[in-house]
Amino acid sequence: MHCKCSKAGGPQLMDSPRVARPINKNLKPLETEPMIGETPTLALDSWLTPNSVFYIRNHFDFPDISDSPDTDWVVNVNGSFKNPGSFTYSDLSKFPKHTQAVTMECAGNNRTDLTPRVPGNQFESGAVSTAVWAGI
Repeated sequence: MHCKCSKAGGPQLMDSPRVARPINKNLKPLETEPMIGETPTLALDSWLTPNSVFYIRNHFDFPDISDSPDTDWVVNVNGSFKNPGSFTYSDLSKFPKHTQAVTMECAGNNRTDLTPRVPGNQFESGAVSTAVWAGI
């Protein structure tokens, strides 16, 4: 799902295709491998960040999921609780969906303001974004 912003009606959720490696020319790039980019300052004027400018902070490159439609993905849930189990994508899609607006911010946001300079990605103020997320 992705969010379409409208002034009159607020955010609307719409279907979005899955992509293995998004190419985003709207972000301010910090690195390409792995992809790291920050939201442009003007996009931070709204409470909701459009998907096209949602900041990206990866520690690793994108996995190759080109064979996803033919792969039987399974999530194993275990630990110190009553009902451990394994779930297929089909199983997960049957759970009730919940939607919530969430703000995410990288701990390195505004790192360029620090004196003395510290190591790490030199984010200005764009390592923060808000989206409406849907999931189980």
